[in-house]
Amino acid sequence: MIAMKKTSWISVCLLLFLSACSPSNSDQGDSKPSQESTIDETGSNSAGPNSEESNGTEAPDESEPAKLVFSTYYLTDQLKTAVTKYEQLHPNIEIELQSGTASGKDLNDMLLNQEKYITTTNTSLLAGKGPDLIEMDLFPAEKYMKRGLLVNLDDQMKQDSSFTKENYFSNILDYSKIDGGLYGAPLYFSLEGLFGDSEAISKTGVEFDDKNWTMDEFVKVMKQLKQTGDRDYAFNGIPDDLLLSMAKENYSTLVTVSNKNSNFNQTEFANMMKQVRSLFVDGVVYDIYKEKGLPTAPGVAGSGGTYMDSYFYEASISSPGDYLTNTSASYSNPFMGKKFTKPKLYTKPHPKNAESGSYFSTFGTVGITSSSPHKKEAWEFLKFLMTDESMQSYTDNEGRGFGLPINQTAYNKLVQQLEAAGTIQTANSTSVKVDSASLAALRDYILGATHHVNTQSKFNEIITKETKAFFAGQKSADNVAKLVQSKMNLYLNE
Repeated sequence: MIAMKKTSWISVCLLLFLSACSPSNSDQGDSKPSQESTIDETGSNSAGPNSEESNGTEAPDESEPAKLVFSTYYLTDQLKTAVTKYEQLHPNIEIELQSGTASGKDLNDMLLNQEKYITTTNTSLLAGKGPDLIEMDLFPAEKYMKRGLLVNLDDQMKQDSSFTKENYFSNILDYSKIDGGLYGAPLYFSLEGLFGDSEAISKTGVEFDDKNWTMDEFVKVMKQLKQTGDRDYAFNGIPDDLLLSMAKENYSTLVTVSNKNSNFNQTEFANMMKQVRSLFVDGVVYDIYKEKGLPTAPGVAGSGGTYMDSYFYEASISSPGDYLTNTSASYSNPFMGKKFTKPKLYTKPHPKNAESGSYFSTFGTVGITSSSPHKKEAWEFLKFLMTDESMQSYTDNEGRGFGLPINQTAYNKLVQQLEAAGTIQTANSTSVKVDSASLAALRDYILGATHHVNTQSKFNEIITKETKAFFAGQKSADNVAKLVQSKMNLYLNE
């Protein structure tokens, strides 16, 4: 929501990387090789699921052969390894990995390949010919839910006596639900927050409760910091990026979802647009585009802008190491001005009348299709991907990987690994001490995460495209919000 936003091509590359599914530690041995195929333009694949039926509520018959098709846009070696290990453990199960073409000669080519994958996979699902399992990060789960295309995994979890929900970060699962149902299980997640210099903020005399502040209160605090403090800005940013982040983080307020119809809140969005513009007009936020470049510091490559001091910057926490680094006084973020003397993680503001809590994004979200003839086998494989053994192998020796694991045992192993090491090295070669008290605070922050950040590509596209006229002064907030509502409702209910 706030501070420096990465360019579009970086976001795309990260999306490709993070859309991977869970890895596994294993010896590949002499098992049968997993089949792999790509989706053709009609949405079909070289070898689809079998036709035999199953309701997915009883234990799978280990003597009966079954073939599962798993579709993911970006196919990783880690997922291949997980499949190999699972097939070794279950000789009656064959898993075909179906993927798109994630490479390309340039960014436009990559985006075209991604769009082709989305279109053809969507066509298959609507025709009842889709895969058994699908990695959902690129797809609109709520639209599929309304059409009855996905299995409610919450029912699977409740009916499976071998599944212990308490072994996972259950708040992440619960707050990833749509209209009361869980239609995709995230394997990883990240926390979205604001890092601020608590000592510098304290010196301004401005007081606030970040655990409970609303967007209106947040804007007021940012303006007070600008007026009373000695730093140049409250934070750095780009108008349309800031608005998009706010819209994604407040998706549940902007969009009302039900089985019958979904509606985009035009009035709320218009107010949000006005709030964002006021932050830049009043000089509270450093406008990167207006100042013709990213803020730069001595020794930091940039595009020629002025290096500005601020009280906050935005960060995604995808590992315990990320948190320790950003809360260390010895760490110098290249997009901060003065080094923070006492860094602290602050919660982003929430909408009016919404419950308090921090924000999180999910990755590697796996769903089971309603058309699958092997729902019970698909559920067993998804459970395997969620095990601590399967999730542990994707991390490096400082606990960095695709994200924070949904499995608490896997997370605890990362923490123990860091505590045993004693220190971690940052990207700028700074040594950061591992502090157990800080890690305990991170766990509390994770357990307090209640706001799921929406990452639907079409939602992002509509917001970004249609609001440019507002920031250019060509249309009013109300007119743009009305247009966005029309396009969003058409998309959500088509």
